[in-house]
Amino acid sequence: MKPLHATSFPPSRDRGKALGARLVCVVLGLLILSACSRPRVHYLSEERYSAGSASREIRVLDGEVDQPFQAIALMDSQTYLQKDEATQERMRQDLIQIAQRIGADAIRETRVLSERKRGALPDERIPIPMAWKQGRYKEYFMRGEAIRFLDQEKSAPDDQSASG
Repeated sequence: MKPLHATSFPPSRDRGKALGARLVCVVLGLLILSACSRPRVHYLSEERYSAGSASREIRVLDGEVDQPFQAIALMDSQTYLQKDEATQERMRQDLIQIAQRIGADAIRETRVLSERKRGALPDERIPIPMAWKQGRYKEYFMRGEAIRFLDQEKSAPDDQSASG
């Protein structure tokens, strides 16, 4: 009986292994890149509030706020490669979802910002799927300040419980 060596496998099996290894690398790369574009929250106070219900309306305010408020966080939306009107609406919805999750009443001072990136881009000149090239590009995101109105009964933080 002749022992099997690594070189005795049929060539089609080797191609399958190589393709599988490439697929694993691509999936890992996409996971790493998707982790970079997650929404970010920078809390401005130590107080934490309970999450609002999904049906509660979060107002997006332009200009001056006419009632007393406390700024609770700076929020960044997910990043996108475009900044057209439809994409800006998606960014705004990202901020609204974050604001609901952190217990904000409204969002103020929203603005679209960009980040310059360098990394792998699809290469349109080569008609092969998964062809990449190194390049520079911009990613756009929306930043806003989550606020909580002070004149409401529900503005008490979670860590302060009524004792009695």
